[in-house]
Amino acid sequence: MRRLVLLFLMPLLSLVAGDVGFTTEDEWAYQWYENEPFTIRCAASMPLFDNLTVTWAAPGEEGLLTTASVSQYYEVRSSSNVSGSEIYVKSVTPSVHGIYVCHVHTEDGEFYNKSIFALNYRDVKYHSMGTKYRRNVIVAVISSVVFLVPLFTLCLLHEYSWEKRHPEYKAMSRGKSQEMKLAYEGKHDYINNAFQTQL
Repeated sequence: MRRLVLLFLMPLLSLVAGDVGFTTEDEWAYQWYENEPFTIRCAASMPLFDNLTVTWAAPGEEGLLTTASVSQYYEVRSSSNVSGSEIYVKSVTPSVHGIYVCHVHTEDGEFYNKSIFALNYRDVKYHSMGTKYRRNVIVAVISSVVFLVPLFTLCLLHEYSWEKRHPEYKAMSRGKSQEMKLAYEGKHDYINNAFQTQL
């Protein structure tokens, strides 16, 4: 039974303890709260000058996004006389997690530079550590139950099938227990055949 308890606790501890070490994303990668808006600025990784034009490659979109693009998830905005220098994520959901690339061109259409960003690439940001661990604990409990229910079922089936195949062993065990109980109460002599002693 003690081993079964340990088997239950191991996945629980591993999932919870797996996030104990606090890590931060790199400068090019961002973590943000689920279901909240977020803005990625191309100027965060390179200097941008007037009359440059920026287009964006973003998760869930097949082509490049511009200020004229209509998207369910994004809005491309201009700032500091640079067209499309920011991409506004309307709501951070799993659909927008991933890699973003800003492509910068001159007003003549010549390629100038590009930069890569990531949003919630490894994990989301949490308002509190309790929120983070609550999800891990639920996952750990579910995975442990899924693992232990078949194990308990197999143990019960094995025990039942053993007693069914060996009814004499079950009867003998009950008889010995009764003899020992009577001997303890002083109502019967219990003979231990293994050592040829009488109690």
